[in-house]
Amino acid sequence: MQKHRQSIGYTLIELAITLMIVTVIQLFVILILNPADLFQRSRDALRKEAIHQISHLIEQYQIRNQNQVPTGGFGEWILDEIPYSVDYSFLKDQPQYPNSFLKTLEIMGYVPSIPLDPQNGPYYNGPAPYFTYFGNIELAANQTWKPKMNSYVLWAYLENTDDHYCMKLHDGTTYISDRFDYPTCLYMFSNGQKITKWE
Repeated sequence: MQKHRQSIGYTLIELAITLMIVTVIQLFVILILNPADLFQRSRDALRKEAIHQISHLIEQYQIRNQNQVPTGGFGEWILDEIPYSVDYSFLKDQPQYPNSFLKTLEIMGYVPSIPLDPQNGPYYNGPAPYFTYFGNIELAANQTWKPKMNSYVLWAYLENTDDHYCMKLHDGTTYISDRFDYPTCLYMFSNGQKITKWE
């Protein structure tokens, strides 16, 4: 009987030690993985998925509208005799910008609602990311734009600037945006294609 009690006692001590070791390992893993970094990567994954979906919807819009791209609700200008427009995801439900390109895509009815950036900052200069859209514009050399009918550029700002798909410059360095209170990179689509280098 005495031996049986000692056996249970040793088992409980061993269990307690095992639990302590597991707890220490868990704490160590949490410290190593950095929860803030995990949240950033999770938000970036949502951004990528949303940009893919929006790009697909723009392509569908073009099929139904003689290859025209949606007009951006933020404003329309003329460059080299070609009208181009700009839009930002945070303008989607603003009454002063009723013609948001996202609202136009939503009205098409392909999806119940258009995805927005997980933070979707309400201000042009941040502090939170949002999506940017240019209609009748394409990428040009030296990090510039040029007008082109029925062409579009769409991008998200990624918080993880080490992401493999961050936009690179011609020398291979990552293009870093200073739009917000912290550095971001661009995850960019143009005319249905993912663009990873800005010549």
